[in-house]
Order: sequence, then C-alpha cells, then structure tokens
Amino acid sequence: MIKSYKLRRHIANAFVYLFLIVMGFVWISPFIYLLMHSFRGGAEIYGSTIIPQEWTLQ
Repeated sequence: MIKSYKLRRHIANAFVYLFLIVMGFVWISPFIYLLMHSFRGGAEIYGSTIIPQEWTLQ
C-alpha cells in the first residue's frame, strides 16, 4: 500500500509539473511574440514570419 501511495504521488506530481510548464509557456509566449516583433524593420511589420529576417533597432 505504501508503494502504491508513493507511485500515485509521483504521478500526480508529474502532472502538476507538466501543467505548470504548459501554463508558463502560455503565459510567456505573448511576451516572446512582442519581443520578436519589436526588432522587425518597416517592410517586415506586416509579414507572416515570426522571426524577423533582418534585425533592426530603428
């Protein structure tokens, strides 16, 4: 019974950590998107690529 409890506890912890990782990615992805689009040049602003082809700070 003790092994069964420990196994269930480890599985539950794995799901909690997986959920936290997924939610962390969902939370940070808009900031990554914003950061990647802030380095785009004038001609690439309305493009469909996520990563800019030319990096600029203008």
